[in-house]
Amino acid sequence: MLAGGSTITQAALQVGVTRVTVHQWFKINIFKSHLNGLKKEATKAAVSQVQAATVLAVTTMIDIMKNSTNDTIRLSAAIKILESAKVFYHADFIGSGSVEKLDARDR
Repeated sequence: MLAGGSTITQAALQVGVTRVTVHQWFKINIFKSHLNGLKKEATKAAVSQVQAATVLAVTTMIDIMKNSTNDTIRLSAAIKILESAKVFYHADFIGSGSVEKLDARDR
């Protein structure tokens, strides 16, 4: 509930406790740690969905760029593709990419 964006009031009502109890839970490290873990998992799931949708979005833009009879629409799709390419070019990769560089960094 809280990891999914519910308010403290909503979460308290759903589990049948008071808001004060939920606030007390926030003082317990294991509760905070568990909630943070749930939030990280929810964020990872959302990022994965966006990444999957990105492929479809780019495919759609390419299709429009290739098949539209309207030059303005084709140009707009082409510009969006080029803007997207900048985003992908600057994507945040994990480490340098090569095993040797990653191993050297870990030493």
